[in-house]
Amino acid sequence: MFAASGQSNVFHLIEGGGRTTVCGLRVSPAVREKRFGSRLHLILTKPTDGRLCKNCLRISQQNV
Repeated sequence: MFAASGQSNVFHLIEGGGRTTVCGLRVSPAVREKRFGSRLHLILTKPTDGRLCKNCLRISQQNV
């Protein structure tokens, strides 16, 4: 799963419980189909119009 907001083209990777991103940001528990509002929400599919958070990418690569 991923997290994104409507105000940014950056999306984040979600940690196991779905409450935080890999880089440590809190995520609203509401699941959305697409980007919406200013808060980070869980989204079901990887956004095609954005880029992955550089911190989520770096941390996830360290944990492999």
